[in-house]
Amino acid sequence: MSSFIKDFFNQKAESWDSHIQNDHAMITAILKLTGLKPKQKVLDVGCGTGVLVPHILKYTPADYHAIDLSEKMIERAKHKAAGLPVQFHCMDILELTEKDFDFAIVFNAYPHFPEPAKLAAKLCQSLASGGRFVIAHDHSRHTINSRHHAQAVQPLSRILQPVAIEAQAFAPYFKLDILADSPDCYVLSGVVDKI
Repeated sequence: MSSFIKDFFNQKAESWDSHIQNDHAMITAILKLTGLKPKQKVLDVGCGTGVLVPHILKYTPADYHAIDLSEKMIERAKHKAAGLPVQFHCMDILELTEKDFDFAIVFNAYPHFPEPAKLAAKLCQSLASGGRFVIAHDHSRHTINSRHHAQAVQPLSRILQPVAIEAQAFAPYFKLDILADSPDCYVLSGVVDKI
């Protein structure tokens, strides 16, 4: 499935920014709600064309890694962020070896992860003790699912379930403290407690 997702987003990368509308005020609110702090080591999973880059850089991260399966999406992100302190990697998160992140966010990409439990385990492994993961969308679950309902995109995404159901995959790994499933956004977040 990952090769199908990669091919789909490679084909869409050049025109992606012209037809995707992000709510930048909501992104700002999500990062504030989830407690991103200055000088943290940040992981941006499924970064696409880099929509989060200007928002995260406002926090002057100590180290910022952005990853995506699609080479073309990474190319667009690198072009837009030329000269900025972001390290871009074209890879599947399951291949990530870098560790000790303080903050890991999957923004507007979560339905493209077919096995949430594997994602949860990898995020836990990649985060430092006390590190926070964030699954976030700047739109409602209804809006997200209406986009992923079309037959053309069904093979590369899954229906987003109510946040309490999605949380079950993350509960074994994290202390969950933010579950929002509102008309304006969708957020699932928590911290890892490693001994």
